[in-house]
Amino acid sequence: MNNKSAKIISRCMLTFMVSMLCCTCVQATTQEVRVEGRKSVTVTRPVVTVGDIANVSSQVPGNDEAIIALKKIKIAESPRPGSKTTLTAATILQALRANGVDVNAIGYHLPRVISVQRAGRKVLEQELRAVIENLLKQTKRDIAVRSIEFDRDLSVAPGDLEMSASLFETPKKGTLGFTFEVLAEDAEKQHFEVEAAVEEWRDIPVASRAIQRGSVIDVGDIKMARFNVSSLPGDVALDPKAVYGFEVNKNIAFGEVFQKRKLAIPPVIEMGAIVTLLYSTGSLQATASGVAIESGALGDDIRVRNDSSKKIVLGKILEPGVVGVNK
Repeated sequence: MNNKSAKIISRCMLTFMVSMLCCTCVQATTQEVRVEGRKSVTVTRPVVTVGDIANVSSQVPGNDEAIIALKKIKIAESPRPGSKTTLTAATILQALRANGVDVNAIGYHLPRVISVQRAGRKVLEQELRAVIENLLKQTKRDIAVRSIEFDRDLSVAPGDLEMSASLFETPKKGTLGFTFEVLAEDAEKQHFEVEAAVEEWRDIPVASRAIQRGSVIDVGDIKMARFNVSSLPGDVALDPKAVYGFEVNKNIAFGEVFQKRKLAIPPVIEMGAIVTLLYSTGSLQATASGVAIESGALGDDIRVRNDSSKKIVLGKILEPGVVGVNK
């Protein structure tokens, strides 16, 4: 038997037991089944049942199973842990009818509105910190958590919890984001996000000597030094690969970090250089000699003068000394 069939049979049995109970009440001279609603209740599970919001009793012996079935009928979804909601008498009666209960065959007394509180407890900063620090250890990054920003009224289900987190980068310097997942017995999964102010220490490239404007950075111009990157400007190069081969457009002092605003990709074609023009038309190609009117890096569009026609054309730098032109 599959799960779907089992659910259908279980629902049918529930409807049958409640229907039998209601039939007994109809035949009696008084209504032996009583549903006495409470004005306010506290629940611990993800759903609100009849048994949560009312006292269900019967004066007829032998109705225990039917009473239990009636108490299990779902009325509504519970609010989030630590939150409140309200249920109207009309909502409760509608749920009973939807589950096959003849409400005219039972005696009931329901407040016009019932307040439903979901049990919960506040999330503590120390438990968030413990999960975050354990996660950061697994990343093997040298990060210290300074403070955690989160909703201090954030509530979770009471009891034992399984709490885990995943890391995501934020656009704010010195700040990391964490998505938490919380699992508790008899409770739905909860997800929420927090941010942590951090200090991260890394070995990053710095100038091994004073580098003058116009120089192209070589391997010997770089050494590694340890810095708190959270305190550095946002455009600092963190990897030597982001520095090698770049031209310095402003002087860089000995031991200074490499900021991207002080670096430029050196041109592969200088203004005035002799270049080869590669003309393409569909599958056909032709070449011509020319002179670069301006400098550019790989992939840049520059103006070039054709030596034969003396016309100035716009082309893309394909490789050192070669400019592609589409007709």
